[in-house]
Amino acid sequence: MDAMTPEEFRRQFSRALRGYRVEGVPQAALDHVFREIKTRAEAGNAQAQWDYGNCLRYGWGGPKNEPESFQWFLKAAEQGLLDAMFTVAASHQKGWGVLRDLPLAARWYHKAATKGHVLSAYYLGAMYAFGEGVEQSNEEAFFWNLKAAEGGHPEAQKNIGHAYRGGLGVRKDEIEGVKWFRKAADQGFADAQFSLGTSYHEGRGVPRNDRKAMELFRKAAEQKHILAQFNLGNLLSVGQGVEHDEVEAAKWIRAAAEQGSGRAQMNMAVRCQTGQGVPKDEAECLRWVRLSAEGGDSDGQVTLGRCYEVGQYVPKDEHEALKWYRKAAAQQDQPHAARLLADLEARIRAKEV
Repeated sequence: MDAMTPEEFRRQFSRALRGYRVEGVPQAALDHVFREIKTRAEAGNAQAQWDYGNCLRYGWGGPKNEPESFQWFLKAAEQGLLDAMFTVAASHQKGWGVLRDLPLAARWYHKAATKGHVLSAYYLGAMYAFGEGVEQSNEEAFFWNLKAAEGGHPEAQKNIGHAYRGGLGVRKDEIEGVKWFRKAADQGFADAQFSLGTSYHEGRGVPRNDRKAMELFRKAAEQKHILAQFNLGNLLSVGQGVEHDEVEAAKWIRAAAEQGSGRAQMNMAVRCQTGQGVPKDEAECLRWVRLSAEGGDSDGQVTLGRCYEVGQYVPKDEHEALKWYRKAAAQQDQPHAARLLADLEARIRAKEV
């Protein structure tokens, strides 16, 4: 072991970590590597200190010990190891093995980001975007996201695209926004594929092209992106960018509904009621309405309330209808909920007189 170069040691360490989660690797071989990591860490090797900290954090080669793992991360960070600086920042941000301290997390992210650590720049940008540990600043959020984006981070590239689209921290420029969406989409990042698809669908920063939008929505939908699944289903339903296909449309809208999209669940309810792309099924219609309502969708709540008020698919129950109308009205985004609630309350009071 002592004759190994640092690169050879890192390769053996990586194999040991993989082997720790694979049956058939002799425990004695793993223990030998972990003991060597500890020895090198105690001797002051920064990379070994970070490696040993990870062993303690995740319980590789021994019991988990987050507070002790943090101390080893800190030793490596103080020597300038960028991955360790990032880990110290993340530990302060999340409270891993140390008290949560957002301003201190931001300072460590800043130290690493200024030295070119891409992931630190991305997280620092997020802290500025949400005002966590630092004063909220769209300009600073843009600056650090751009650093991460230029380093190839796909989510940062998507964020830069949205910053240009919305004029957040930078002058609005939808063409430039599309450029950054494309960079992230080309890496297979589903959020960016959806955003780029939306750009083509709406003609924002590029000429409108529904066929191209469909291709991008499909790529994102295949990665279980809910909005992409819903949009793909809708385009198939109206025949935009592709041949009209209600069965295929229902497939994708169902996929979004099964992931909890209230809009998709209500769409499926209508389909089950009318037989659009699926067999007519009153029980299935009610199930989708109820899922939508219970998930907090105001359209679903109004619809379920209406079912109880008139006795459609369920026994008539005006007090249960009131419950769902009140939930919908409280959200203040459903224009009919307050009127339906007031009308039903008036009718119930009239009956009680």
